[in-house]
Amino acid sequence: MLGANLANIKGDFDDDNAMKFGMHIGAVVDIGIGDKFSIMPGALFSMKGTQSDEDSKFKTNLNYIEIPVLAKYQLESGLNFSAGPYLGLLMSAKAANGDNDVDGKDAFSGTDIGLKAGIGYHLENGLGFNLNYGLSMTTIADDSDIDVMNNVIGVSVMYLLGGN
Repeated sequence: MLGANLANIKGDFDDDNAMKFGMHIGAVVDIGIGDKFSIMPGALFSMKGTQSDEDSKFKTNLNYIEIPVLAKYQLESGLNFSAGPYLGLLMSAKAANGDNDVDGKDAFSGTDIGLKAGIGYHLENGLGFNLNYGLSMTTIADDSDIDVMNNVIGVSVMYLLGGN
């Protein structure tokens, strides 16, 4: 799986935040549990964060190892719907101003627990496309009194080994 993220942080300090471009890459396994249902666990490297809406060189770059476990319903047309929880493990957090990066990992929680929902289309040859939305369900700030959450729109291309 390979794709693009449009990420933002929403919550107590989102007055001048804008969506930030990032990438994700990883692997998922599609485990059939019926004709139309499957479970899709995976592991992804996912770039999240935010940027200033006034000056895009001011960014918060958050990098996670994300472990989703999605339930998928597959239509015969190839269209599918998926939803489920994810666990994100924070690998790095940097505040950037265009010239300098400052380590900000201590300001963030080590985990991001959230939900994902998506719609996709898989061809019979195994090639697939997916659009999903992920939302933190807990604050990602290290201080539990500060309520901030990741919001990510992801667009992916994937290939299922063995076809659809």
